[in-house]
Amino acid sequence: MNTRAIICVISLTYTLLSCDTTPDVPTVYRTNISWTAVSSTNQLVTESLSEEICPSGWTMLFSQLKESGESASVSLQEQYVKRFRSLGKFSQAAKKAFSLIGEKIPTLRLSLSWPCFGNITWRNNIVDTVQNLQEAGFVIELTLSHHDSYPASLHKPGGSAQIARSGWANPEAKNTYIAYVSDVIRLFKPILPTGTRVYLINEPVAMLFNSYLGNGNWPPGGKRAIAGLYSAMINLRDAVHEGGKRIQEAQWEPAVAKNIRVKKEEDTLDPILDYVFNWWLLDALVNSCVDNFFSRECSEYYSQTIPFTVGITYYGTMQNKEEAVLIKPTPTLFLQMPLPEMDFSPSSRYFSRAIFNTAKRYKNSLITIAEIGLSSGDTQKTKEWLLSYSKIVQENHAKNLEKNIGIHTLFESAEFSAGEWFFHILDGCDTNTPCVFTPWGNALVNHIDSL
Repeated sequence: MNTRAIICVISLTYTLLSCDTTPDVPTVYRTNISWTAVSSTNQLVTESLSEEICPSGWTMLFSQLKESGESASVSLQEQYVKRFRSLGKFSQAAKKAFSLIGEKIPTLRLSLSWPCFGNITWRNNIVDTVQNLQEAGFVIELTLSHHDSYPASLHKPGGSAQIARSGWANPEAKNTYIAYVSDVIRLFKPILPTGTRVYLINEPVAMLFNSYLGNGNWPPGGKRAIAGLYSAMINLRDAVHEGGKRIQEAQWEPAVAKNIRVKKEEDTLDPILDYVFNWWLLDALVNSCVDNFFSRECSEYYSQTIPFTVGITYYGTMQNKEEAVLIKPTPTLFLQMPLPEMDFSPSSRYFSRAIFNTAKRYKNSLITIAEIGLSSGDTQKTKEWLLSYSKIVQENHAKNLEKNIGIHTLFESAEFSAGEWFFHILDGCDTNTPCVFTPWGNALVNHIDSL
């Protein structure tokens, strides 16, 4: 068992004995950085967008728009999933990859894809995939939801008002998710060791709507989906908290990966936007601070504090837009929140600030770098960012920061257009095709060798 797994067992054992207190943060003795390859199956496997195999909010929305004759802006999804035809093909390729990267990048984090998990064939194949990758030598981490929409059973067909009540806003969302967590535990408990890190959610998306697919609006769906945002966020928060409790009881390590986007020095960021986007969910999961009204105060507390590991996913900064939305926690209570304008450019300065703010706010929790992507077709520029990001993590003195970086992604995925999203590690690895490093992958492994 690796060092981190041993630390996690100690932490979990302590917490199980004394659940009513905040556990001590494990001291991380490692000085060099460890590396994880992050792979989201719905960004890699074509069958994850099949209406037959993985009916989801996305597939329902696509069908609905097609039937209505509306022109759908889905360029994001058309190019998102183009790498492997099936989960089996991905499994074969990832297994081959271990011989090339396993010594330097020993951990692979795999998304199970919530919408697909209801399909018995997918469940059997994902279990086989995890077993095959463990046998190859990878340390496996799981992600239960990674930008993979939601099961079609939670989707309400119809116009904007109906879709705004879909997904996490559906009254059955929490129970559906908890049933999924229970199935994951039942299937993987015989396979995965004690202390396995399980991300309950990665980059949580509380709503799903047409405009989100086209231009990445936040809140997802923008103004047209705001009616359901409050219900969606509450349901997501409570479901992930309850799921974390069950993961802890299974003697695994519960974790959540959250986008942290700070403002640039010259920009403005409304306090309520900063709070709702960056901290509201984490405050509840990590500190049990339940803020039902987005008031930035605890209206109540969860009765049990779960030792969530906080994973930072870092993709740039944000600032206020002139455009704003109204959030209505109650019929008589509302608040106005500016919508954010995102800048996805890599930045060492703001990456460092995101780590500092998170580690300081949650000083009693283990913090890790769950996912970074360095968006450039220029290998030299990407190498410079990699060097600076690594240095920031390596030299950070926060006692609760784990010296680990998750790299998105092992294989080509989410390559929206040439020269923008070029940070997968390997090409090839298909049947009868040897694995080869991309220029960026070469820069990464050479950098690891120099640490």
